Amino acid sequence: MEVIYGFRPQKTDAGMNELWQDVLTLPVTIIREISNCIIDEAARLKSVYKMSLADSIGLATAVELFAAFVTSDHGELAAVEQHEPISFLLLPPRPKKTNSAHTSPLIPC
Repeated sequence: MEVIYGFRPQKTDAGMNELWQDVLTLPVTIIREISNCIIDEAARLKSVYKMSLADSIGLATAVELFAAFVTSDHGELAAVEQHEPISFLLLPPRPKKTNSAHTSPLIPC
């Protein structure tokens, strides 16, 4: 979700679908459930560092799975990268947000 929503304002629904299909080809795991361990670690990270709830959950998931955290957020997570044993894969900064009339969901749940 974190990777996708940053591109939403710049892409049409068809472009977003193409981007999602590209994401699914990457060697990533889509997590749909959150364990108590992830909730506890996310709460700890969020209380120690200034970050979004989504970032805290993503980082906690990376910790539990011994995985890299993929992000384009180079600023907000710098302190986490310096003080926590979490691997980061930094993407180029996401494009600046613009207003968009495209608000329909990309993928039905």
